[in-house]
Amino acid sequence: MKKLPPLKSLQAFEAAARLNSFAKAADELNLTPSAISHQIRFLEERLGLILFHRVHKGVELTEIGEKYSAELITIFAALNKATDKILEDTKSNILTIHCVPSLAYQWLMPRLKKFNALNPEIDVRLQAAVEAVDLVTQDIDLAIRYGENKSDANVAYWPFPQEPLAVLCSPKIQKSKHPLLSPSDVTKQTIIHSEINILKWQHWNNLYPQFTLDLSRGPRFDRSFMSIKMAKDAEGIALESLLLAQNEIAANKLILPFGMYKTHTTFHYLQFMKKNENLPKIKKFRYWLEEELKESFDYFDQFPVNEKGF
Repeated sequence: MKKLPPLKSLQAFEAAARLNSFAKAADELNLTPSAISHQIRFLEERLGLILFHRVHKGVELTEIGEKYSAELITIFAALNKATDKILEDTKSNILTIHCVPSLAYQWLMPRLKKFNALNPEIDVRLQAAVEAVDLVTQDIDLAIRYGENKSDANVAYWPFPQEPLAVLCSPKIQKSKHPLLSPSDVTKQTIIHSEINILKWQHWNNLYPQFTLDLSRGPRFDRSFMSIKMAKDAEGIALESLLLAQNEIAANKLILPFGMYKTHTTFHYLQFMKKNENLPKIKKFRYWLEEELKESFDYFDQFPVNEKGF
Protein backbone atom coordinates (compact mmCIF):
# COMPACT_ATOMS: atom_id res chain seq x y z
CA MET A 1 0.00 0.00 0.00
CA LYS A 2 1.30 3.43 -0.92
CA LYS A 3 2.46 5.33 2.16
CA LEU A 4 0.42 8.30 3.27
CA PRO A 5 2.02 11.76 3.18
CA PRO A 6 3.37 12.97 6.53
CA LEU A 7 0.72 14.07 9.01
CA LYS A 8 2.33 17.50 9.40
CA SER A 9 1.89 18.22 5.72
CA LEU A 10 -1.71 17.03 5.76
CA GLN A 11 -2.45 19.15 8.85
CA ALA A 12 -0.92 22.23 7.26
CA PHE A 13 -2.88 21.76 4.04
CA GLU A 14 -6.18 21.04 5.83
CA ALA A 15 -5.88 24.12 8.03
CA ALA A 16 -4.84 26.41 5.15
CA ALA A 17 -7.66 25.12 2.96
CA ARG A 18 -10.27 25.40 5.71
CA LEU A 19 -9.16 28.90 6.74
CA ASN A 20 -8.25 29.99 3.20
CA SER A 21 -5.04 31.49 4.54
CA PHE A 22 -1.48 30.36 5.21
CA ALA A 23 -1.18 32.98 7.96
CA LYS A 24 -4.34 31.85 9.79
CA ALA A 25 -3.27 28.22 9.46
CA ALA A 26 0.09 29.15 10.97
CA ASP A 27 -1.63 30.80 13.95
CA GLU A 28 -3.86 27.79 14.52
CA LEU A 29 -1.00 25.28 14.36
CA ASN A 30 1.47 27.52 16.19
CA LEU A 31 3.83 27.64 13.19
CA THR A 32 5.16 30.35 10.91
CA PRO A 33 3.54 31.08 7.53
CA SER A 34 6.76 30.00 5.83
CA ALA A 35 6.58 26.64 7.64
CA ILE A 36 3.02 26.17 6.41
CA SER A 37 4.11 27.06 2.88
CA HIS A 38 6.99 24.60 3.12
CA GLN A 39 4.77 21.75 4.34
CA ILE A 40 2.21 22.33 1.57
CA ARG A 41 4.92 22.54 -1.08
CA PHE A 42 6.34 19.25 0.23
CA LEU A 43 2.83 17.69 0.04
CA GLU A 44 2.36 18.89 -3.54
CA GLU A 45 5.71 17.41 -4.54
CA ARG A 46 4.87 14.15 -2.77
CA LEU A 47 1.53 13.88 -4.56
CA GLY A 48 2.71 15.31 -7.86
CA LEU A 49 -0.25 17.71 -7.79
CA ILE A 50 -0.78 21.45 -7.50
CA LEU A 51 -3.13 22.11 -4.57
CA PHE A 52 -2.92 25.90 -4.35
CA HIS A 53 -2.56 28.69 -6.90
CA ARG A 54 -0.16 31.29 -5.54
CA VAL A 55 -1.65 34.66 -6.39
CA HIS A 56 -0.49 38.20 -5.63
CA LYS A 57 -2.65 38.72 -2.52
CA GLY A 58 -2.71 35.17 -1.23
CA VAL A 59 -3.56 31.65 -2.30
CA GLU A 60 -6.50 29.91 -3.95
CA LEU A 61 -7.30 26.23 -4.01
CA THR A 62 -7.06 24.48 -7.33
CA GLU A 63 -9.94 22.29 -8.42
CA ILE A 64 -8.10 19.16 -7.23
CA GLY A 65 -7.13 21.02 -4.05
CA GLU A 66 -10.80 21.72 -3.30
CA LYS A 67 -11.73 18.06 -3.71
CA TYR A 68 -8.82 16.86 -1.57
CA SER A 69 -9.40 19.44 1.16
CA ALA A 70 -13.11 18.55 1.43
CA GLU A 71 -12.15 14.97 2.24
CA LEU A 72 -9.40 15.95 4.68
CA ILE A 73 -11.57 18.51 6.50
CA THR A 74 -14.15 15.79 7.17
CA ILE A 75 -11.47 13.36 8.34
CA PHE A 76 -9.77 15.84 10.68
CA ALA A 77 -13.15 16.89 12.10
CA ALA A 78 -13.88 13.23 12.90
CA LEU A 79 -10.44 12.85 14.50
CA ASN A 80 -11.04 15.92 16.66
CA LYS A 81 -14.46 14.64 17.68
CA ALA A 82 -13.06 11.23 18.61
CA THR A 83 -10.31 12.86 20.63
CA ASP A 84 -12.74 15.14 22.45
CA LYS A 85 -14.98 12.17 23.26
CA ILE A 86 -12.22 9.98 24.65
CA LEU A 87 -10.88 12.86 26.73
CA GLU A 88 -14.37 13.54 28.07
CA ASP A 89 -14.81 9.87 28.91
CA THR A 90 -11.58 9.84 30.89
CA LYS A 91 -12.63 12.92 32.87
CA SER A 92 -15.81 11.27 34.10
CA ASN A 93 -17.15 7.76 33.65
CA ILE A 94 -20.72 8.80 32.83
CA LEU A 95 -23.53 6.25 32.92
CA THR A 96 -26.53 7.52 30.96
CA ILE A 97 -29.84 5.97 31.99
CA HIS A 98 -33.15 6.61 30.25
CA CYS A 99 -36.07 5.67 32.49
CA VAL A 100 -39.84 5.97 32.45
CA PRO A 101 -40.82 8.92 34.67
CA SER A 102 -42.76 7.27 37.50
CA LEU A 103 -40.14 4.63 38.25
CA ALA A 104 -37.39 7.24 37.95
CA TYR A 105 -39.11 9.63 40.36
CA GLN A 106 -40.70 7.17 42.80
CA TRP A 107 -38.10 4.42 43.10
CA LEU A 108 -34.82 4.98 41.26
CA MET A 109 -33.89 8.56 42.21
CA PRO A 110 -34.20 8.07 45.99
CA ARG A 111 -31.78 5.12 45.74
CA LEU A 112 -29.14 6.54 43.43
CA LYS A 113 -27.15 7.98 46.32
CA LYS A 114 -26.49 4.40 47.41
CA PHE A 115 -25.17 3.55 43.94
CA ASN A 116 -23.03 6.69 43.97
CA ALA A 117 -21.58 5.78 47.36
CA LEU A 118 -20.63 2.30 46.13
CA ASN A 119 -19.32 3.55 42.76
CA PRO A 120 -17.88 7.04 43.22
CA GLU A 121 -16.01 6.81 39.92
CA ILE A 122 -19.30 6.67 37.97
CA ASP A 123 -21.45 9.74 37.37
CA VAL A 124 -25.07 8.92 36.59
CA ARG A 125 -26.95 10.96 34.02
CA LEU A 126 -30.66 10.16 34.44
CA GLN A 127 -33.15 11.03 31.72
CA ALA A 128 -36.86 10.55 32.45
CA ALA A 129 -39.29 10.29 29.54
CA VAL A 130 -42.11 8.07 28.32
CA GLU A 131 -40.84 8.02 24.73
CA ALA A 132 -38.71 5.00 23.86
CA VAL A 133 -35.10 5.45 22.86
CA ASP A 134 -33.04 3.71 20.19
CA LEU A 135 -30.01 2.28 21.97
CA VAL A 136 -28.40 1.45 18.63
CA THR A 137 -28.26 5.07 17.46
CA GLN A 138 -28.57 7.17 20.63
CA ASP A 139 -25.93 7.81 23.27
CA ILE A 140 -27.77 5.91 26.02
CA ASP A 141 -26.16 3.17 28.12
CA LEU A 142 -29.28 1.72 29.75
CA ALA A 143 -33.01 2.12 29.31
CA ILE A 144 -35.74 1.12 31.75
CA ARG A 145 -39.03 0.73 29.93
CA TYR A 146 -42.63 0.00 30.91
CA GLY A 147 -45.03 -2.16 28.96
CA GLU A 148 -44.44 -3.89 25.64
CA ASN A 149 -41.00 -5.36 25.01
CA LYS A 150 -39.96 -4.71 21.39
CA SER A 151 -37.39 -7.21 20.17
CA ASP A 152 -34.05 -6.14 18.66
CA ALA A 153 -31.25 -8.59 17.95
CA ASN A 154 -28.64 -6.10 19.17
CA VAL A 155 -30.37 -5.28 22.45
CA ALA A 156 -30.49 -7.35 25.64
CA TYR A 157 -33.65 -7.32 27.73
CA TRP A 158 -33.67 -8.01 31.46
CA PRO A 159 -37.16 -8.19 33.01
CA PHE A 160 -37.88 -6.86 36.48
CA PRO A 161 -39.60 -9.25 38.90
CA GLN A 162 -43.38 -9.28 38.58
CA GLU A 163 -44.58 -6.41 40.73
CA PRO A 164 -47.51 -6.89 43.11
CA LEU A 165 -50.38 -4.39 42.96
CA ALA A 166 -52.48 -2.97 45.74
CA VAL A 167 -55.38 -0.66 46.37
CA LEU A 168 -53.68 2.23 48.13
CA CYS A 169 -55.18 4.84 50.38
CA SER A 170 -54.15 7.36 52.97
CA PRO A 171 -54.58 6.37 56.64
CA LYS A 172 -56.98 9.32 56.79
CA ILE A 173 -59.41 7.40 54.58
CA GLN A 174 -59.62 4.65 57.19
CA LYS A 175 -60.62 7.25 59.77
CA SER A 176 -63.26 8.82 57.53
CA LYS A 177 -66.98 8.09 57.29
CA HIS A 178 -66.32 5.57 54.52
CA PRO A 179 -63.31 3.41 55.47
CA LEU A 180 -62.20 0.58 53.20
CA LEU A 181 -63.25 -2.47 55.19
CA SER A 182 -64.23 -4.65 52.24
CA PRO A 183 -63.78 -4.40 48.43
CA SER A 184 -67.35 -3.16 48.02
CA ASP A 185 -66.40 -0.03 49.99
CA VAL A 186 -64.35 1.07 46.98
CA THR A 187 -67.62 2.16 45.37
CA LYS A 188 -67.92 4.90 48.02
CA GLN A 189 -64.53 6.42 47.25
CA THR A 190 -63.06 8.66 44.55
CA ILE A 191 -61.28 6.41 42.06
CA ILE A 192 -57.91 7.75 40.83
CA HIS A 193 -57.08 6.48 37.35
CA SER A 194 -53.56 5.91 35.98
CA GLU A 195 -54.45 5.78 32.32
CA ILE A 196 -51.27 4.24 30.88
CA ASN A 197 -51.01 1.41 33.41
CA ILE A 198 -51.22 -2.10 32.04
CA LEU A 199 -53.57 -3.21 34.81
CA LYS A 200 -56.31 -0.71 35.64
CA TRP A 201 -59.36 -0.44 37.87
CA GLN A 202 -61.44 -2.39 35.34
CA HIS A 203 -59.14 -5.38 35.81
CA TRP A 204 -59.48 -5.05 39.58
CA ASN A 205 -63.28 -4.83 39.30
CA ASN A 206 -63.23 -8.05 37.25
CA LEU A 207 -61.98 -9.80 40.40
CA TYR A 208 -65.17 -8.70 42.17
CA PRO A 209 -68.04 -9.11 39.69
CA GLN A 210 -70.61 -8.85 42.50
CA PHE A 211 -70.41 -5.06 42.33
CA THR A 212 -69.67 -2.51 39.62
CA LEU A 213 -67.39 0.50 39.81
CA ASP A 214 -68.39 3.68 38.04
CA LEU A 215 -65.24 3.90 35.93
CA SER A 216 -66.51 6.94 34.05
CA ARG A 217 -65.75 9.14 37.07
CA GLY A 218 -62.62 10.13 38.90
CA PRO A 219 -59.44 12.10 38.13
CA ARG A 220 -57.16 10.70 35.45
CA PHE A 221 -53.40 10.92 35.13
CA ASP A 222 -50.86 9.71 32.61
CA ARG A 223 -48.18 9.25 35.27
CA SER A 224 -48.43 6.93 38.27
CA PHE A 225 -46.48 9.28 40.52
CA MET A 226 -49.32 11.80 40.21
CA SER A 227 -51.92 9.20 41.16
CA ILE A 228 -49.80 8.14 44.14
CA LYS A 229 -49.44 11.77 45.24
CA MET A 230 -53.20 12.31 45.12
CA ALA A 231 -53.86 9.12 47.08
CA LYS A 232 -51.27 10.15 49.68
CA ASP A 233 -53.15 13.44 50.08
CA ALA A 234 -56.36 11.49 50.84
CA GLU A 235 -58.07 12.79 47.70
CA GLY A 236 -59.00 9.35 46.47
CA ILE A 237 -57.74 5.78 46.22
CA ALA A 238 -55.24 4.40 43.68
CA LEU A 239 -54.41 1.02 42.20
CA GLU A 240 -50.65 0.92 41.75
CA SER A 241 -47.52 -1.19 41.86
CA LEU A 242 -46.01 -1.55 45.32
CA LEU A 243 -42.61 -0.85 43.80
CA LEU A 244 -43.71 2.64 42.80
CA ALA A 245 -45.40 3.32 46.13
CA GLN A 246 -42.83 1.68 48.41
CA ASN A 247 -41.46 4.91 49.88
CA GLU A 248 -44.93 6.22 50.76
CA ILE A 249 -45.91 2.85 52.25
CA ALA A 250 -42.72 2.68 54.32
CA ALA A 251 -43.44 6.19 55.63
CA ASN A 252 -47.02 5.11 56.54
CA LYS A 253 -48.44 7.71 54.17
CA LEU A 254 -50.21 4.99 52.19
CA ILE A 255 -51.67 1.71 53.40
CA LEU A 256 -52.96 -1.49 51.78
CA PRO A 257 -56.49 -2.11 53.11
CA PHE A 258 -56.91 -5.36 51.13
CA GLY A 259 -53.32 -6.59 51.15
CA MET A 260 -51.37 -7.04 47.94
CA TYR A 261 -52.41 -8.76 44.74
CA LYS A 262 -49.94 -11.01 42.96
CA THR A 263 -49.57 -10.39 39.24
CA HIS A 264 -48.29 -12.50 36.36
CA THR A 265 -47.27 -9.51 34.27
CA THR A 266 -43.84 -7.95 33.85
CA PHE A 267 -44.27 -4.19 34.01
CA HIS A 268 -40.67 -2.93 33.76
CA TYR A 269 -37.58 -4.21 32.01
CA LEU A 270 -34.00 -3.08 31.53
CA GLN A 271 -32.45 -2.68 28.09
CA PHE A 272 -28.80 -2.40 27.06
CA MET A 273 -26.69 -3.15 24.02
CA LYS A 274 -25.45 -6.74 24.03
CA LYS A 275 -21.99 -5.61 22.94
CA ASN A 276 -21.76 -3.44 26.09
CA GLU A 277 -22.94 -5.94 28.68
CA ASN A 278 -19.42 -6.51 30.04
CA LEU A 279 -18.54 -2.84 30.40
CA PRO A 280 -17.72 -2.28 34.08
CA LYS A 281 -20.21 0.56 34.52
CA ILE A 282 -23.00 -1.53 32.96
CA LYS A 283 -22.17 -4.60 35.05
CA LYS A 284 -21.96 -2.57 38.26
CA PHE A 285 -25.34 -0.92 37.70
CA ARG A 286 -27.03 -4.20 36.78
CA TYR A 287 -25.68 -5.91 39.91
CA TRP A 288 -26.73 -2.97 42.07
CA LEU A 289 -30.18 -2.86 40.47
CA GLU A 290 -30.75 -6.57 41.13
CA GLU A 291 -29.77 -6.14 44.76
CA GLU A 292 -32.03 -3.11 45.23
CA LEU A 293 -34.98 -4.88 43.65
CA LYS A 294 -34.39 -7.92 45.84
CA GLU A 295 -34.41 -5.65 48.90
CA SER A 296 -37.68 -4.07 47.79
CA PHE A 297 -39.37 -7.40 47.16
CA ASP A 298 -38.15 -8.74 50.50
CA TYR A 299 -39.84 -5.70 52.05
CA PHE A 300 -43.14 -6.61 50.34
CA ASP A 301 -43.13 -10.02 52.04
CA GLN A 302 -44.47 -8.43 55.22
CA PHE A 303 -47.84 -7.70 53.59
CA PRO A 304 -50.62 -10.27 53.37
CA VAL A 305 -51.31 -11.67 49.93
CA ASN A 306 -54.88 -11.35 48.76
CA GLU A 307 -56.29 -14.67 47.55
CA LYS A 308 -57.29 -13.01 44.32
CA GLY A 309 -54.65 -12.07 41.77
CA PHE A 310 -54.14 -10.72 38.28
